[in-house]
Amino acid sequence: MKRSDELKQKRASAIEAQNKISTTATAEKRDALNADETIEFNKLDDEINGLTADIEQEERQERAAVRNAAMAGAAAASVIPSNDGGEAKEKGVLAQRASVTKAIRSAMSNTPLTGAEKEMNELAIEESRAAGVNIPDNAKVNIPMSFLRATAQTVSEDSGTYGGALVQNQAPRVQMPFSPAGLMEQLGATRWTGLSGGDIPLPVLKDYDFAWLAETAAITPQKKEIAGPTLSPKRLGAAVEISNRLLLQSSVDVEAMIRGRLIAGYDRAIDTAAINGSGTSNQPLGLLNNTGVSTGVSTDADVPTKALVAELVSLVETANATSQNLSFLGAPALKYLLEITKLDTGSGRFLMEKMNELLGYNFVSSTLVPTLSGNQPLIYGDWSQMFIGEWGALSVLSDPYSGALSNSVRLVLNGHADVQIAQPTAFAVNKFFNATDA
Repeated sequence: MKRSDELKQKRASAIEAQNKISTTATAEKRDALNADETIEFNKLDDEINGLTADIEQEERQERAAVRNAAMAGAAAASVIPSNDGGEAKEKGVLAQRASVTKAIRSAMSNTPLTGAEKEMNELAIEESRAAGVNIPDNAKVNIPMSFLRATAQTVSEDSGTYGGALVQNQAPRVQMPFSPAGLMEQLGATRWTGLSGGDIPLPVLKDYDFAWLAETAAITPQKKEIAGPTLSPKRLGAAVEISNRLLLQSSVDVEAMIRGRLIAGYDRAIDTAAINGSGTSNQPLGLLNNTGVSTGVSTDADVPTKALVAELVSLVETANATSQNLSFLGAPALKYLLEITKLDTGSGRFLMEKMNELLGYNFVSSTLVPTLSGNQPLIYGDWSQMFIGEWGALSVLSDPYSGALSNSVRLVLNGHADVQIAQPTAFAVNKFFNATDA
């Protein structure tokens, strides 16, 4: 039975009970209800109104689920890609049923969570406890990390709309801001989610050497240092204020929009740290600031040439990096420069002749790659050596007091993640390519 039908049965029972109170008073020829009947009548009236609102919401969600299934041609379980079988399918179904905004409204009114929203919160608590992450006592709503990642880079499944205008007959189509595409997974970085316990060392082994010896010469024992970075959970936080009117009038589209923007901001923070994290002020140490990363010969602004680009490939090959996940990364301005820079004076060929390919390797461009003193850095390497760790679930605390004067609710979000490069010599960078010198 659909949940909307269950709610309709509950509403019908409440209406029947309310009618019975009125019928009893009429049968006893009383002009008004007594005190106890009045309390019960009003209680049932509130319940009927609440169930009516819930029914409308559930019917919208059910219609959206049917429509989206028809458009996508996929089952609900496909929302969360996984090889975990039945458990993953159950999570996928729960992700469809649970409403974040409904859970937030319950937290605002100090009403216990029920149904799918209660299951969602309990699942998030289990994920966090398994990861050894403490949840604040006043965190009334928690969202499993798998729910957020299930709808990565989306606003809503039917283009969505925004704010209180969603309840209008002619709702506008919201145009979301441009955001850089997720990078690290696209490049082939190693990403671990749902981690538990403490820090995760990433020790790196070194090769042992053999020597050519005389027949009876003694072998000199050797030892090699085993060392490497450590993944250690670092806090990622954000706060969002949402008006009470939006929460009261929200729809499935608004919830998808909120999820999509949270995911985009969370992933953007991780990608930015992986590229250019300072290693201070609680940030991970990014690739461009890691002194173990090999650097090209340029020390000042240089026009890119085949020799300077090929040098980066040579540096990584010299370090015996694997042939897996080898790609270039640079800003769009550098990509343009490479596309218009001639390979030589006579052939009429250019450095970047194929779309998104440089010297036969994949080239990914992103605005997250910063400009350094007016110059464009070019990064090359084996991206499987970039490790991303995520501990527990993303905790959402609903604070109805801080924004009370502006009729708003403040959502405070906290996650725990880290980024580390296991073997820095698997990467090489030239920080001095300059478009103005082309």
